[in-house]
Formats: sequence, structure tokens, C-alpha cells
Amino acid sequence: MTTVFVQLRRVVYLLVLLLCCVCVAYAASPSDVVQDSSAMRSTEIRNVDQELGNTVDKAYEYIVLVSGCLSLMEEEMKLCKENSKRAEVASTNITKLLEEFKALGNEKEMWIQGKKDGLQENIYAIGNLTISLVGVKFLEHACGRALDGLNDNVKGFAEARKSKKTNQTLIELEKKLNTTRDGIKSLWYDGKLRNEANKAVKNLMDDLGDVSGLHVPQAINDTELKEGEEFGVIGKERIDILGGKLEKVKANAPEEIKRLKREELVEEEEGNKTEMQPSGEVGVTSQKAHEEAKEKRREKKEALEEEEKRKEADEEKIEESGRGNSGEEVNKEVQGENVKEMAKEEAEKAIKAIQERDNSSSPALMHGPLLVLLLCVLGCTLVC
Repeated sequence: MTTVFVQLRRVVYLLVLLLCCVCVAYAASPSDVVQDSSAMRSTEIRNVDQELGNTVDKAYEYIVLVSGCLSLMEEEMKLCKENSKRAEVASTNITKLLEEFKALGNEKEMWIQGKKDGLQENIYAIGNLTISLVGVKFLEHACGRALDGLNDNVKGFAEARKSKKTNQTLIELEKKLNTTRDGIKSLWYDGKLRNEANKAVKNLMDDLGDVSGLHVPQAINDTELKEGEEFGVIGKERIDILGGKLEKVKANAPEEIKRLKREELVEEEEGNKTEMQPSGEVGVTSQKAHEEAKEKRREKKEALEEEEKRKEADEEKIEESGRGNSGEEVNKEVQGENVKEMAKEEAEKAIKAIQERDNSSSPALMHGPLLVLLLCVLGCTLVC
């Protein structure tokens, strides 16, 4: 019987020793726990910053595209209004000249030669109105998807980031869009005028016949407003010009986005400084503070532009010499090192705080209750 108890105690000793080794091997130290939690927080922060950054970049890209479309539409609508006035005058002139022509006797051919230049000028004026209307229609179609989504994107960008400048710009674009759409609706009168003017030209050509030698643009011969190659050579040329302007807006978008970011950064910094000042002091020196803030914004903007140029120059040197990575990769490495250093510092601070409270960092103590239970069992076996 005694031999059995001795063997049992030996088995218990081995089990306790084995369990202690397992606890020590798998127990996570406080430093590991803090480092893991710190790394997780850093990763979450980076993900949130990246998501917000992508949203803001999308907002800037959208602002540049919509702003460019609206500017082109305003220019084309202005040109359309000017051509509409000329076409109205031309239509009146053609109607009067046609009545004068019908009242002539045998001197019609001589009359045609004397009025030919004036008639041709009036015909071209009416054709230009049609081209302008087609230009507006083309821009409305090309920018329609971006313009239709403006109202929804204003709300989405506002919720993603409370950026005063970005949201204010989007709201201004929304108002500008509503004004532009109202202007497009008012073009129905120009379309009606175009139809009446085209009819006057056709009546003139029917009465004059082939002996007139006048050239009638395809824009007048077409009975409907069409786009692209179906409209005719003159219409296609105008569409190609407007299409090139749209492509230029897209090509200049990256530089325009950088400019908007610089301006927003400067305004945010100045706004934070102003909020920190007492209200009474701001009221007394508001004019002076406004001028100083304006000057500082200008200096800050110039400094940012110089820094941007310097970075671009450094990137070009790196590419030419073939040493190292591109400027973007270098920036990513520097940012990654900074994040690692910050995470390491946070982990060290947390470890010190835990050690001061606990006075120990032993991994085995993390499983203290289980070890106490095993020691009690071991004591009982020794007594028995």
C-alpha cells in the first residue's frame, strides 16, 4: 500500500511539473499583450485615416470634375444666347429681303449679286445658333451622370468628414447646378427661334433657286438636333472642341486637387488658432487679425508650394540617378517607421504602468489560481 502511494505522489509531481512548463510556455507576457493591443489600435487608426483620406480625395476629384463641367456649360450657354440674338436679327433680315426679292421684276439676278454677301452672313448666323444648341446638349449628356449625383454626394461627403471648405464648395456647386439647369430649360425659346429661322432660310433658297450661289450649312438642313457624326461636319467639329476641353479638365484634376488640399490645410490651421483666442480679444483686433491671417495663409500656401516643388525635384533626382525607390515609396517607408516607433513607445509606457501596479511581470502568475489548486492537491498527497 505504501508503495502505491509513493508511485502516486511521483506521478502527481510529474503532472504538476509538466503543467507548470506548459503554463510558462503558453502564457503571454504583459509586454506582448500591450504590444498586440497597441498594434491593433495603430492598424485601426491607419485604416480609418485611409478610408477618410480616400473619401476626401474622391470629394476633391468630384468637385474638380463637376466644377469644370459647369464652367464649360456656362460658357456654351452664354455663347448660345449671343448666337440666338444674332440669329433672331438674321431671321428678320432674311424675311425682309425675301419680301423685297418677291417684289422685284427682271432685276432679280442683279439683286442677288448685290445682296449675296449679306444673305450668306445671315445664313451662317442662323447655323451658328444650331451649333451652340448642339454644344449645350453634348455637355449636358457628357456631364449628366456626374451632375445627377451631386445632391447625393453632398450628403455622403458631409457625413464622411466634417470639412468646412469641402462641404461649402459642394453646396455652392449644387446651387450653381440648379442655376445652370434653369438656364438649360430656358433654351427652349432658342430652339423655337432656330426652327423659325431655318424655315426662313429654306423659303429663301426655294425662291432664289440654284442661281443664288449661297452655301447652306448642314446644321440648317437637318430638321432635328443630333449629336456626333450624325449631325454633320460642323456639329462634329464643335463637339470635338468641347470634348477636348473636358479631357483637359480631367488631365488637370490632380494639380487642382493638390491646390484645394493646400488651401483647406491652411484655412483649418488658421481656424484652429482663431478658436483658441478669447472672444473679447478677437472682437477688438478683428480687422488686424483678419489681415494677419490672410498674410499668413498666403505665406503658408507659398511654403507648401515650395515644399511640393522641392519634393518633386528630389523625386526626379532619385529617378535619374537610379538610387533607391521613388519618392512615393520613400514617403511610405518613412511613415511606416514613424508608426512603428510610436507603437513601440506606447507599448513601453504601458508595460511600465503595469509593472508599477503589479510589481511583477512573471508569465506564470497569469495562471495563478490553477497553480494554487495543483499545489493543494500536491500537499494532500504528501500528507497522505
